[in-house]
Amino acid sequence: MTDRTMGTDSATAFPMQASPGLWTLAWRRLRADRVAMASLAVVLLFLLSVVLSATGLVAADWEDEVAVNYAPPSFIGPDPALAALAQPQRPAPPNAFDPLAGDIAVLKAQLAREGRAVQKPKRTTLPFGADKWGHDVIKKTIKGGQTSIVVGLVAAFVAVALGTLFGALSGFYGGVVDDAFNWFYSVFTSIPSILMILAVAAVLQTRAWRASS
Repeated sequence: MTDRTMGTDSATAFPMQASPGLWTLAWRRLRADRVAMASLAVVLLFLLSVVLSATGLVAADWEDEVAVNYAPPSFIGPDPALAALAQPQRPAPPNAFDPLAGDIAVLKAQLAREGRAVQKPKRTTLPFGADKWGHDVIKKTIKGGQTSIVVGLVAAFVAVALGTLFGALSGFYGGVVDDAFNWFYSVFTSIPSILMILAVAAVLQTRAWRASS
């Protein structure tokens, strides 16, 4: 009788608490590591840039030639030679003969009829410079990051899906099916990755050439 009473009193004095789940423990451990949190912030920043680029809010005009060829970064300043090329051309003297004046006037009138604005003077410097076509390096980097991250995520999802499917089939049937999947996996893993990439690229390029011809 006394033991039961003491057991009840101890249970009332020290109530059982639910243990935190696995995800809660993982999040606590992650928050305790400053380097991991900083890395998580960088990853979230990249994912945000992918979303903004995919929706067209950022780097939608990454193919526009907004600067002169090989425009230097802003902290370096414009190159005098490039700045001279970017300056609008001065009109010819009234008495000078311009053999292309008629053609240029026709092109300007055609652009005006089609509703296209005359090309603005190209910039001589950009925050991170420009490539040989005058494309903004920052916008190209954002667009390239979007492509790289999307390809990596798709490849990871496809690998997980195929691995789960083939592993389930091998484990369920066993025997010949398991041996076939093991042989298939052993063959492809024995080929160096660079050779496999070159072979796939060559096959795809050949098919694209045949389709275009």
